[in-house]
Amino acid sequence: MTRDAGASAEARATAAETLERAAELDRQFGRNPDLTAMPMYCSVFSLKNWYDAKDMRSTGGNDVNFAMDAPRVDSPDIAELRAKGAIIYAVATANAVG
Repeated sequence: MTRDAGASAEARATAAETLERAAELDRQFGRNPDLTAMPMYCSVFSLKNWYDAKDMRSTGGNDVNFAMDAPRVDSPDIAELRAKGAIIYAVATANAVG
């Protein structure tokens, strides 16, 4: 996914990437997915950057500017949302930790 250049800015997928992910889910599960198994199907989410999203840059709420600081894996909450069909669109930057 495309990421914004500044770590202090909100990390986000482009609208086109979000629509592409929705289309992938539709191709995989069809027009009538099992909403009991995937109750968040194609719901779009933004999260705070202290939650890890494997394809989104994050600083964990710290004031840093790494070249590429995306975590290797999702945090358990984000992994569960994705497993239930959610699409992660943005990571909002926390302005302070502690």
